Amino acid sequence: MMIQELTQFLKYLEIECSVSKNTLRAYESDIREFIAFLMKTGQAGEQTKIEHPDKIDRNAIQSYLSYLYARRKARTTIERKISSIRSFFKYLKHENLVASNPAAGIPLPRKHRKLPGFLTVKEANQLLDIKQQPDDLKTLRNMAMAELFYGTGIRVSELVNLDLDDVDASEMELRVLGKGRKERILPITNNAVERLLLYLTKRRSVLNDNAVFGANGPLFVNLRGTRITARSVHRIMKQTGVNAGLHKRVHPHELRHSFATHLLDSGADLRAIQELLGHAHLATTQKYTHVSLEKLMRIYNDKHPRAK
Repeated sequence: MMIQELTQFLKYLEIECSVSKNTLRAYESDIREFIAFLMKTGQAGEQTKIEHPDKIDRNAIQSYLSYLYARRKARTTIERKISSIRSFFKYLKHENLVASNPAAGIPLPRKHRKLPGFLTVKEANQLLDIKQQPDDLKTLRNMAMAELFYGTGIRVSELVNLDLDDVDASEMELRVLGKGRKERILPITNNAVERLLLYLTKRRSVLNDNAVFGANGPLFVNLRGTRITARSVHRIMKQTGVNAGLHKRVHPHELRHSFATHLLDSGADLRAIQELLGHAHLATTQKYTHVSLEKLMRIYNDKHPRAK
């Protein structure tokens, strides 16, 4: 039941939309779970099997939503599962396999807006300013990664996929392949270029490789010389924060938030920040205005004579 349609949908996401493997797995898991629910309960709780997606109506979706609520699924989980089903039927409708999308307009649980965490400018400087220049490969690499996170706002998935020829040191530019395989060119700071050069020089002597800008191969590697993983980067950034004496968790995504927040606080245009971050929609970038508004309100309450 509907397995053939699901297979076609997943191929469409992979080939036409260039979604990641993790996203593909999430879509497949969500829709298979929905199919299993229908096979077990039938249409809207009746003990009948549905052999074609065109037979599924709004009542079936609402029954599944009630089932998820009854199992006390997290709000974010329910939202993702219904969103997956909605996308699936949107595809089926586009392919004329169903007459309408039964998941369209289904009310979802209200999501509490969680403001992103970020470092202050002082904390960012504390993280990146090392009084004594390190001489070991691990520290030089880790500081180069931290400098790129804060200096460009790239995602951890983008950083681990960087190759040596993605860096143009003379033009101080970085080529990044983002979500949906969309390429963008980012400016990089003098500090980032210096950190990268120190790291690559040490890497060539320790690993005996040909790591130079413009060459093939991964930019960031582990001590065995293979491409570093996202999991390792998360662990490294956490430890880098501890080593710097910061009393808050340092996470790659927090450095991305810090990059955007500090640009906005300095007067950067929101659309320029959107381009730098690689957001497809301005609404995704607008969450940083809430962070800055929160800061503005604190300043107002502290400084305005009539605020208290």
